[in-house]
Amino acid sequence: MSVLILGWLAKDLNLVKILENLKLLPLWAWFAALFTYLLAQILSSIRWQLIAQSLGLHGSFNQYLDLYFLGMFFNLFLPTGMGGDAVKSYHLGKRHSNHLNSAYSILFDRLTGLCALLIICAFALWHVALDETLNLIIIAATTLSVGGLIFAPSIFKLLQRVLPQLSRWISPLQQLYHSPMRLLLIFMMAIAIQLIGLSIVIGLGTLLAIKLSWSFYIVCWTLITLATLLPISINGLGVREAGFVYLFQTQGIDSEQAITLSLLTFLIPLLASLFGLLPFFSLDTPADKKTNDNT
Repeated sequence: MSVLILGWLAKDLNLVKILENLKLLPLWAWFAALFTYLLAQILSSIRWQLIAQSLGLHGSFNQYLDLYFLGMFFNLFLPTGMGGDAVKSYHLGKRHSNHLNSAYSILFDRLTGLCALLIICAFALWHVALDETLNLIIIAATTLSVGGLIFAPSIFKLLQRVLPQLSRWISPLQQLYHSPMRLLLIFMMAIAIQLIGLSIVIGLGTLLAIKLSWSFYIVCWTLITLATLLPISINGLGVREAGFVYLFQTQGIDSEQAITLSLLTFLIPLLASLFGLLPFFSLDTPADKKTNDNT
């Protein structure tokens, strides 16, 4: 599907103009965007480690950082923008002999991150005029995600009462709510990470002379992020580009500018994901196993 969407978009594009747009971006901006993105990923690794520790999956920061970048690397080849999560989950579960809690740590990491982005988007939505359907999608998604996180403990208790056989599956999730202060820290870190990511998109767009309000950038990025979660593309390729083109055209921005920004939002993570090659070639080495056994 990614190839089909990209092919459909490419037939009407002026590739020379896209290359000219890319030249507008100074070299220092590439390095600044890459450095900022890497900073966000390091912070994300710390947040994931906190979530995993709440589930009894203890380990060093370096171990979680390695697995995080490993997941980013595999995102390049797997469906949706979260395909690498399965790789992270497998290796973390293997290290701790607990695949269920490993999967829960990644699921909670993704859900809280998405909830944080939707909350930011909900505030930005007040300053953006969108199609009513898109408004409803954002509002509904925000309400469901926030409501789910807040009322999760009550929902867990109700499920255990009605379906006691589910206790084995629900009990690990309840551990996430044992420390409200840790949970608050995890969520505030999610907000910070999303703001860093949004600042990269807005900064790159500004340097490309795409004159749009910060609110519109935020709403666009949120909708595009939701679209890349659909299992119809590899790492969101094609879906991301189509989203930028469609949404930016509503504001009079030409397709070439939209595609240029889309390519940049892919190339920066692509470069960062190459750091995942190191843990890929060092997985399950004897030294690594010894380290895990001593942790």
